[in-house]
Amino acid sequence: MVPKLEYKDTFDKFKSFLDKSLELHKAPVLKTLSIQLGKNCPIDVDVGSVVAKAVDRIVRKLELELLWTAEPISLPKSLYTCKTIVELTLSNKILIEVPCSACLPSLKILRLFHVVFKDEDSIENAFIKLLSSCSIESVPRRH
Repeated sequence: MVPKLEYKDTFDKFKSFLDKSLELHKAPVLKTLSIQLGKNCPIDVDVGSVVAKAVDRIVRKLELELLWTAEPISLPKSLYTCKTIVELTLSNKILIEVPCSACLPSLKILRLFHVVFKDEDSIENAFIKLLSSCSIESVPRRH
């Protein structure tokens, strides 16, 4: 029933632990899901499935850091249409593929660190799609 889950791979059975703990999670809202997979993490962890489950559980803040040796992974399209996510941080080994249907109306904070794009053109397209999918608020500037 806890609203905040943090995972760091520190043991061999991490994959089954991550899958089972999210299956058993029963809180009505998942305020924060933070996952850090290091170099020793098994490369068969299905991060996409975990992200999809978090979206289904009304996630508000999602942090993914993939430092493992596996190839970059794509995230499920449901992440890019999540109406509840307010803060999104993606780091390393994550392939950014923003669908045309992207809609992130609650997103206020987006952090991308060392993520991967298919090519030069997809970088600009991804940012245009991401920014246009968010609500824009006027922020006072300090001089």
